[in-house]
Amino acid sequence: MTIQDQPVVLSYQGNGSTTEFTTPYFVDESDIIATKVDNATGVATVLTINVDYLLDDEGVPAGGKLITTVDKEILTGETLFIRREVPLDQETEYSFNDEFPSEATEDAFDKLTAIDQQQQEAIDRSLKSSVYGDGQYELAEGSEPASTPVDGGVLYVESNILKIKLPDGKVYIVNLTEEV
Repeated sequence: MTIQDQPVVLSYQGNGSTTEFTTPYFVDESDIIATKVDNATGVATVLTINVDYLLDDEGVPAGGKLITTVDKEILTGETLFIRREVPLDQETEYSFNDEFPSEATEDAFDKLTAIDQQQQEAIDRSLKSSVYGDGQYELAEGSEPASTPVDGGVLYVESNILKIKLPDGKVYIVNLTEEV
């Protein structure tokens, strides 16, 4: 199997009736984290496998489906996020003077590619400081300012202004271009 350039995070808008959501990549139960977010409040709920959802076609290289269980459908006003999170470990062991294990090597390279994609997705979402040490901060090139739930609040960046909105409504603002 060859891993193409695939999204690490998929998002689906809920409508209250759709229960099957496609994943375009090889699915392993331990590699999937499903979260639903209430768009109005920003509250995120991590879903539990075999309780809130099931995986169909697990282990099929072309991908599979996440199927929500009864009473766990994604409602209108909610977004389902399916994230591939590959464990950062090495499962393949090579022995000296053995025949070249081409299939095991291909599987190991596929896993490393999935890890690279996962880490690049995290890098693309992160706040960057200038390489010149000038106190400037920016989002990764090509990324959009996005809201991220933080301990029940929301963290977001707009025009080099970091805003933290807490669940109690308090907002903290940090100008990322000012030196302290």
